[in-house]
Order: sequence, then structure tokens, then C-alpha cells
Amino acid sequence: MDPGSAKLSAALALVMASIGAAALRYRPPPARPADAPAQEFSASRAREVLRGLVGDGEPHPTGSPAGARVRQRVVAELERLGYQPRTQEAFACGAVGICARVTNVIARLDGQRAGKGVLLSVHYDSVPAGPGASDDGAGVSAALEIARALKAGPPPERPVLLLVNEGEEDDLLGAEAFVAGDPAAKEVGAVVNLEARGTTGASLMFETSDRSGWIVDLFAKSVPRPASNSIYYTIYKMLPNDTDLTVYKRSGLAGLNLEAPRRRELAFFDVLAFGVVRWPLGWMPVLAIAAALLWLAGATRAVRRGELRAGALAFGGGAFLAGIAGTGVVGYLLLLALRAVGAAPYPFIAHPAAARAAFLALPVLGAWAAALWPGRRAGAAGLWWGTWGAWAGAGVATGFANPGLAYPFVLPCLVAGACGLAASAHARWVTSLLPLAAAAVLWCPVAWLLYDALGLPILPASSALLTLVLGTAALAWLEAGPRFRGALAFGTAALIVTASVAAAAALPFTADNPRKLNLWYSLDADAKEARWLASAGTGPLPRELGAAAPFGRAPVAALPWAPRVRAYSAPAPALPLSRPELAIEEQRSEGGTRSIRARLRSPRGAALAGIALPAERVMSVRMNGTSVPETPSKNLVGAAYGDSRAWRGYVCTTTGVEGVQIELELSGAGPVDAYLWDASPGLPEQGAQLLSARPAWAVPFQTGDRTLAVARLRL
Repeated sequence: MDPGSAKLSAALALVMASIGAAALRYRPPPARPADAPAQEFSASRAREVLRGLVGDGEPHPTGSPAGARVRQRVVAELERLGYQPRTQEAFACGAVGICARVTNVIARLDGQRAGKGVLLSVHYDSVPAGPGASDDGAGVSAALEIARALKAGPPPERPVLLLVNEGEEDDLLGAEAFVAGDPAAKEVGAVVNLEARGTTGASLMFETSDRSGWIVDLFAKSVPRPASNSIYYTIYKMLPNDTDLTVYKRSGLAGLNLEAPRRRELAFFDVLAFGVVRWPLGWMPVLAIAAALLWLAGATRAVRRGELRAGALAFGGGAFLAGIAGTGVVGYLLLLALRAVGAAPYPFIAHPAAARAAFLALPVLGAWAAALWPGRRAGAAGLWWGTWGAWAGAGVATGFANPGLAYPFVLPCLVAGACGLAASAHARWVTSLLPLAAAAVLWCPVAWLLYDALGLPILPASSALLTLVLGTAALAWLEAGPRFRGALAFGTAALIVTASVAAAAALPFTADNPRKLNLWYSLDADAKEARWLASAGTGPLPRELGAAAPFGRAPVAALPWAPRVRAYSAPAPALPLSRPELAIEEQRSEGGTRSIRARLRSPRGAALAGIALPAERVMSVRMNGTSVPETPSKNLVGAAYGDSRAWRGYVCTTTGVEGVQIELELSGAGPVDAYLWDASPGLPEQGAQLLSARPAWAVPFQTGDRTLAVARLRL
């Protein structure tokens, strides 16, 4: 094999090894057995606790009798462990506009020193559609196992508070109630929140509070296989979810007053879960400038020696960026093709391996195309210096704009800059590959884990990130022998085609990895008209359901005040369901503002009842004397209760026949058109045929199957 082909092979091997190491290292470690030492955490023991909590498979949403049974099991387990748990009952409202009466369980373990302690927070409620074995039954069972291990050993240095709260799935209500009304909230100095998104994979620290450097230090020193970096929090902020930690941070609890000697933020990353590298975040702009200056010094010297021309430098940088952009575009087109043939109807599918293989191979062709077409004009020196010039620019931009994202650009660029100061770095075997190795170690784990976070839609971005890495070895394509180069390109193209065909042929859903599909019965109580609704967010209507009822071919708005909620619709019999009621108790007008106090109730006893109002008219809302926060929320659950651009929805999930008092402050003196609605779990008996027609590879999710009654109202 010629030296150029050997260099290209080594570059590809480095990237493949980094991806393989990420796939292996970010798998969960083996569970410790049930007979592990008493002071150690045992996932096997926690699994037995989980089986006792939710082994009946019964959903237990906020305020439900099933939820009360799970709470009793939690209390009984804590008492068995020697704790003295207590409960906090409160009515709470969240930023999305959901309110409920919640019951939290709180236990305390005294520490060797007085003062503020650590709050371990989990939630025991589930969504209406499922038993919450993962979210957050796994968190509750882990917290109870932690409580057992702490009790078995000497007292911790600081007090430990265990909060097993209710209402997280609704709108973080248990956390809201705790910070607003429980005296123990004042005893908290730091918070550890255990949450789940999905059912498998590594446990990642994906969110921290502001000035969290000391927390990251403790995490790095204490966790045997730490998996986290400052990029994950940025990714988390893209997700349409909040967690209880959002409430704690907003209330100033997370990382507050633990007598930490250093209160700073860190740039940090783990190295394949072996350890965490970290330094003050404020260093990032300085390091970015240093990397850029190193690059500039090396490039200037290369120009003076006649090794590099300005035009070649521009072509080299342009070729590198074109390779990244081209890979991203081709990846997006591939994703569209998979969607067109029904292979990617939802971000997470049953058999993603073939699709992931195709997207992992795309960067090889992207780097090849960039190096051999525009890169030829740049030459080896222009391609190398232009590539790292683009890296230096990205490092400076992120170093100042978002320092937490800068380290994977800056550190490889520092390595490249140091190599560039060595004579003719682009021509040296080792120094040419060292920057690539640094880039691969930092970027390949991120690219690999992106699928776990965001699913199929993020794969084109993963391909672009890997092209960012492979592009640093683009000059190896120039130096490799034409036969080897052609064989590699042909083999990669064949792999992409084969993997894409396999992905298109694979079933996207199975009984073990089912599609999310809710069925609703919706009655317009005023018009006495009803519809069957089948949720449309995860793909086309299954043929089996189309045969069971005359559903329309295109999805429509399921709720008139929430146009983002789409569903397939079919006519249904109008059943004699009582309409939800809003009984006015008092109203007055003053200075162009209307104040209304009323009672919202469901005569048919539905736990959930709500009102939707024009957003432009709403000034404030209170339920049972509790104000609905005006804090913005990204929680996607709000999409079912009102589109913030036109309508605001306000819901109580523990309403019942007795109802809930609601106080509205509205702008303007004119009348207001509103919607009332209530919802109960399951379908009426007339929907039995639809339930039996739903395929085995489709299951209810989140809110689950529902019976709704909707009414219009003018206030």
C-alpha cells in the first residue's frame, strides 16, 4: 500500500474506532447484583423495587386512585427503610396553564453537619397512557435504593432530602408546589433530579444550573463512568420538554449556598466516560483566540516560504465547508426519501441500524468529493491550511457567542496550530493525523449519541459533523493511490445504497417498538355532532383503522383552539354526554378590564376540564386561588391546551364533579368567545371496534385514548 493510501486508511480507522468506542463506552454498565454490599447502589435491588411499584402495569396519572396506590407503596418502602416520610398536599399551577391538586412525599436523612442539604428529586406520576416504568418509575426506584444505601452507611456530611413528587407529567406541578409552599425547600442547597427520556441507553448529565462549576467538579470526581459535556445542555434546550430542575433553577435552588469555594461555570467534556476534562468557561474566548493566532502564524510562515498561496487557502477552506454542506444536503434528501417510502414516519423506529449505517457512511463521500474536486485546485497545503482556518473561525465564533459549544472546535485547532508550526505539517504522517485524532475523540461521541436524543431527523446533522472530522484528512484523499481511492469511494457508495434499501424495507414499528397512536371520541355538545379522531403525528392512518371507520385521507385540527394537534377524523354517533359547565359567581368591569370569578366543572365527573380563551384578551388567570405563572414554557404538552399565538388554554386535571374555581382578568369590555371542554380516559363502548382494529404495533401515548366533550361559551 502506498503511503498516501496508508494515511487515508489510518484516518478512516481513527474515526471508525472513535465511533465504535463511543458505542461501547456509552452503554450502561452491568448492574450490581442484589447481594452487593449494603452501602453500594445495586440496580438489581432497584429493579425489584420498581417491580413492586409499577409491576401491575397500571397508568397512574396525577390525582388518580392508581396514583394514590403508588404513593402508598412509596411511603411503605420508605418506612420499611427506617425513614419517617410525610406528605405535602397542595394545589399548583404550571407555566403551560395546567393546574391540579398534588400530593408529594418527602423524607429526610440528617447529616453530620447542619445547614443546607441536597435534594434528590423524582416523580411518581405517569402519563395517562402508560405505567411510567421508565419515566419516572426507574428514577423513583433508584432514589429509594439510594435512600437505602445512605441509611446503611454512616450519616452523610450534609442532610439529604428525598422528594417523590406528583404532577411532573402535567406541568412540573409537584416541584412547583414544593418550592412554593413546603418549608423544606428553604433547607435545600443543591438538587439532583433523576429523569428519564426513553427506556435504554446511557445515563447522561444533560442539564446543570448557572454557575455550576462546583457541581461539575463533584460529578467528575464522584461518578465512575461520567457521561456529559457542555454540548448536551444546548441539545436539551432544543427539546420540547422541561423537567423539574427547570422549576428548581427558576427558584434559585439548584447549586445555591453549599459553601462552594468556587462559583463559576465550566467548559467540560468526558473522554469516552473514563473521566471529565474541565476548565473555567471564561477561558474559552482566550483559547479560541490562541488557536486562531497559532493557525495564523503557521499559515503566514507557509506563505512566506512559498508553500501556500492566498487563493489556494481560500479554495481549501471553501472545499472543506462545501463538503460539510453537501453532506448535510444529501443527508437531508436521503431522510426525505426514507420518509416518502414510509421508512421514517417518526423520529424513533424499531430498526434504525440500517438508516444509521447509511448516514454514518455519507461523510466518507462528502470528504472525498470536497478533496478531489475543489480541493485539487487548492493543493495539499491550501487544503490543510484552509480546513483549519475554517476550524479556527468556528472556534472564535463559538468561543464568544456560546463558549459551552466552543471546546470541540478550539482544542483540535490548537493541536493543528501546534502541528502547523512544525515544518510542512500537512506533509507529515503523524502531525497530519494528530489533529484528526483530537477532532474524532471530541466529535464522534456527540455525533453517535445525537440519535438517542433526537432520532432520525438529526441524522443529516450527524453526517455533517462527521464530515467536519473526516474533512481534516481530506488531503489524504489527494495523496492516496487512485485505485485505492476509487475502490473506497465505490465501496462506500455501495454501502450507502444497500443500507438505504434495507432501511426502506424494514418495518418502522413492531409490537416491541410500537407506533404512538391515540384514539379520541370528541363530541361537539352544542351542535350534537361527534367525531372519532386518530392522532396523525406519527405517520399515515393504519389501513386497519381505515377499514373500521370512514376516516378522511388528510389530518385535520383535532381541537379548534389548538391547530397544531392534528388527527384523522371520522363521523361518530352523538352520545348524550353532559357538556362542561362554567358557572359565573361574580364579574365586574373597571377601567377597560373585566374580572370574572366562576366555577369550572364536569357534570359527568371527568377529571380533566379546561377553558380556552383568546390569547390577546388574557391578562391573568387563577385557579383555586393559585396564579398561573406567566413564565414561558417550551413543554410540548401545552400544544394540546392552546396555541399561544391565538389561544391560551387553562386546564385542571383533578376537576371532577365538584369543579375548580377560576378567576379571569380580561382586557377590554366586550364579550369574549371561549371554549369549554372536559376529557375522561378511554373510549365509549361504541368505540370497541376501533380499539380492536388498532394494530398490535400501535399503542396509546401521553394523554392516551380519550372521550372529550366540547362546548362554546360567550363571556
